[in-house]
Amino acid sequence: MSREKILQATWELIKAEGIENVTTRKIASHAETNIASVNYYFGSKEQLINEVVKQRMEAFREAFQVLDETAIAPLTRLRQFLHTYAALLVEHPELAKRLFLHESLFASQFEYKEFLKRQGFEKLVATMLEIIGPQPREKALLMIRHIFGALFFPLVIKGSFNPAIDTSFMDPHTSLDEQIDLFLEYYFSPFQAKPREEGRTMERNDEE
Repeated sequence: MSREKILQATWELIKAEGIENVTTRKIASHAETNIASVNYYFGSKEQLINEVVKQRMEAFREAFQVLDETAIAPLTRLRQFLHTYAALLVEHPELAKRLFLHESLFASQFEYKEFLKRQGFEKLVATMLEIIGPQPREKALLMIRHIFGALFFPLVIKGSFNPAIDTSFMDPHTSLDEQIDLFLEYYFSPFQAKPREEGRTMERNDEE
């Protein structure tokens, strides 16, 4: 029980103060234990924080699972992924900032970055190619880059702990779900319209 209480206390302090401001003394106090207990279970503050981050990064990893559900239409899978991932970025601004802005990473974050390179982005590429049809892989990667830049990066900047960054211009005064749906509607409309247009062309050819 003490171990889990220390983990929870550490995460609450990270969310409230940022990783840089978390100390072993603060963790012990917040968990209502002593420094010796923290060191007994985790060895050091760094190992403790790495364990906390690892637990939270698992949720980011699980967000990609929906992309494997091929029984669901690819655009619907992509929409569900974007909603889940964006919500996680909003919920965990400290982790999001470190992932996207490459700030002092822990081992668990390196592990997640390896997952992105070897599996996460491959799932996104495959889903993207289902949506847009036979296209070069480079085009799918570029579109993924557009998605991350348009939807995810503003959330990271807005959630930054740097008060010098004015993010008011990034607030569209619409819900996150509305932003994602609007982006998908306009960004992928040409690919959704194409099959219908081809169908009409075939119908006209049959009539002729």
